[in-house]
Amino acid sequence: MAENSDAWFQRYRFCQPLGQGGMGIIYLAEDRTAGNAPCVVKQLISKHSDPDEHEEAVRLFKREANLLRRFDHP
Repeated sequence: MAENSDAWFQRYRFCQPLGQGGMGIIYLAEDRTAGNAPCVVKQLISKHSDPDEHEEAVRLFKREANLLRRFDHP
C-alpha cells in the first residue's frame, strides 16, 4: 500500500490498490477529514532520474488531477 510520512498522505486510509498505469498507482481510500468518505487517490510513480523529466512527469500528473477534479459523477 501507499506509504508516505507527509501529513497530506496521512489524510487518507488506503484500502486497496485498484490499478496501475504508466504514471502511478490508483487506490481506493477513505478520506479521514470527510468522515471516512470513500475516494480514489493516485500516487505518482516517478522513475525518472533526470530532473527535467521528473519535473515534466509532475506537471502532467498535476494537469491530470486538475482535469479530473472537474468531474461530478455519482
